[in-house]
Amino acid sequence: WRDTKLAPTSIVARVPPIAIFDIQRRQSYFIFATLIALSMLCIIIGWIEIFRMPQVIDATADAYVFSEERARVHLTEIAQRPHPFDSEDNERVANYIISYATSLQDRYGSDVIEVQTQNITTNEYKYYDDDQYVESTPNEQADIVNVAVLVKGTNYENNLDAENRTGSAIMVSCHYDGVPYGPAASDDGISCATMLEMTSVLSSSPTKLQRDVLFLFVDAEEVGMVGSTIFFEGESPHPWSLLPSVAINLDNRGVCGKQVLEKANSAYAAESYFKYVVHPKAFSFTEWYDINLSDAVVYERNRLHTISLGCWSGSWAHHSSYDDIEHVSTGSLHLL
Repeated sequence: WRDTKLAPTSIVARVPPIAIFDIQRRQSYFIFATLIALSMLCIIIGWIEIFRMPQVIDATADAYVFSEERARVHLTEIAQRPHPFDSEDNERVANYIISYATSLQDRYGSDVIEVQTQNITTNEYKYYDDDQYVESTPNEQADIVNVAVLVKGTNYENNLDAENRTGSAIMVSCHYDGVPYGPAASDDGISCATMLEMTSVLSSSPTKLQRDVLFLFVDAEEVGMVGSTIFFEGESPHPWSLLPSVAINLDNRGVCGKQVLEKANSAYAAESYFKYVVHPKAFSFTEWYDINLSDAVVYERNRLHTISLGCWSGSWAHHSSYDDIEHVSTGSLHLL
């Protein structure tokens, strides 16, 4: 130091400015690469979580515990064959739902669970021609059968507000008609099967809910949401259409994995979903799907807080022969 007689500032001054810039650039690259790696890790973990399915509970579980094995028995009956609207197989599915629900009513009593059907004859529906839906009126007269199953809560007698004619029941809805092209296991067989198992679970549970739960199996959704429209807005709406204030509509556009929140029409509906669902799933890109082609539209029109749930994975098989039981993911019914 003494030999060179240079001040420390002279040494610093000799560092080229471009070297300092290179150091800063390398630091920026490192930070950017770290952020990218963390983002990719989050995406991978999230993707695994989306498709991770739960362990299935077998049929030996108590009646008040949801069992996917028992629910799949219903699915096997429902999705044997294609069952489009106004077909013998659609009538078969309706009769199966009515028969099972009625057996629960006989077992637990009408003070616990009650079954009603709504039978309407109409020609206001779309029909199939050359594998597509065609608007045409007048059509031939066809019978529409809606099946309503009411599991009564402890507050059943006071559930209907006489002044406003609106209730506090929770309605869970699906459609049981399919399309001519496939067995409709996911659209909407798994929803029907899950709801049938849930009627048994709630009816047999030693702990009763305070609010009523209305399970609505509607007909003719695939031909213009006719069944749900008749239930709420027909010339003679069903008396139970006054009961619900909340509607949970189950309808699938894929061959299933996990169901996600597709749409909530009110802050109350969205907040309730995220508050009470154990593992909530919702993605903004589900808005790409046309929710306006489901019964949820009818429920929103009737001012119900409406939650639309559906699975979107495997949408390539929607309305096709591949929408069968074999393509329904294990655990899908449990997650409903």
